[in-house]
Amino acid sequence: EGGSVESGEATNGGNIYCSGSFTMTGGEIAKGKATEKGGNIIYENEGTAMTVSGGTIKEGTANNGGNIYLSKGEINMTGGNVLDGKATGTGGANRVGCGGNIYMAKGKMTVEKATISNGDASNSRGGNVYMDNGVQLTLNSGTQVTGGTSGKNGGSIYGNGSNVIVIDGASITGGTSKEGGGNILLGGSGTLTMKSGVVSGGKAAYAGNICINASATMTLEGGSVESGEATNGGNIYCSGSFTMTGGE
Repeated sequence: EGGSVESGEATNGGNIYCSGSFTMTGGEIAKGKATEKGGNIIYENEGTAMTVSGGTIKEGTANNGGNIYLSKGEINMTGGNVLDGKATGTGGANRVGCGGNIYMAKGKMTVEKATISNGDASNSRGGNVYMDNGVQLTLNSGTQVTGGTSGKNGGSIYGNGSNVIVIDGASITGGTSKEGGGNILLGGSGTLTMKSGVVSGGKAAYAGNICINASATMTLEGGSVESGEATNGGNIYCSGSFTMTGGE
């Protein structure tokens, strides 16, 4: 509810490792360091959800998941902030140095009226959020996903495999990647459905805002994708499937 948990160091879960129940309504979790997973927090419990309605989780560093590593289970955010995490892993492998702020290994995450910002995966993928195969991410109204940097793909959000992403009122802005998908890259057989909200201001070599690769699909029902910058595909680069029924 208040106070701070900070500057812990561990192999996994620099500040907190939770396989029970976790609720955060205020306070701060900061500057944790993990040599492997979850600079500030590892959460793994399929029986209950990690709930965050206030407070700030910030400035964690880890090989994967600078601030939060979701091993399994659910995260429900209805407020609060996840800021300035860094994934430090190197070596070029697909799952090394990923998820500057959040790494989702298994499970799902729903975010409303919260901020996820300025994650750094400059060695790899998914500056703010990295999604491993089969996970689900829903970004609802009042959610701000801003900044995010990747050295490869998915400056803000990277989906690898049969992921599900739903954008319904969120704002995803200002992500940058050296390769594809300044704000979002979705590969494998993943699906992205945008019902409302804004994806804007992304910068990448290709797909300034959104990259849809391989067998992935995107459906634009509403909202807007705008002001992206890239050599090819300023807003959207699609080698998968794209359907537009509304929006702009």
